[in-house]
Amino acid sequence: MSVISKAAFDAGMSTFVFVFYRQAAGSILIIPRRKNAWSMPFPWLLKLFMCALVGLSLYNVSLKLTSATVAAAASNSMAVVTFCLALLLRMEVVKLRSASGVAKLAGVALCLAGVFAIAFYSGPTRIEGTFLMILANVAWSVSIVWQVTSCLFQCQRLLLSFFASAIREL
Repeated sequence: MSVISKAAFDAGMSTFVFVFYRQAAGSILIIPRRKNAWSMPFPWLLKLFMCALVGLSLYNVSLKLTSATVAAAASNSMAVVTFCLALLLRMEVVKLRSASGVAKLAGVALCLAGVFAIAFYSGPTRIEGTFLMILANVAWSVSIVWQVTSCLFQCQRLLLSFFASAIREL
């Protein structure tokens, strides 16, 4: 996706117009097709929309300042940011005396070292774009953690609805 986005931006497309088209296409795809389909409450939709809007806007602006290669490499930091948010919210536990805890911390350190190495290797103008990319990843990670914490109880209802409609279609 970053290669296509970068090509569109290099051809002169505005980042905000691109975000509008992407959000519109995503909204059309998630509109329920049936009358009895589960619908999300409007405040939840608004929060998800705002997280996506901020994340996509930052991502596209940073993509204009960097290359698609840097964008693809910096997107690996989303897992690290999500892990750190889950750790702060006590959704994840790290035991430093166990092998799994050491492996988690080593993975975080290696991932961040790779992102920062690419950022500093690319030059001073690309450093700003890389840090904007990391901020976009923070917005996406907040969205992911928020979805898990607030929608967990709705997942069972959604899965039940999905399986019921799948069986009904058979």
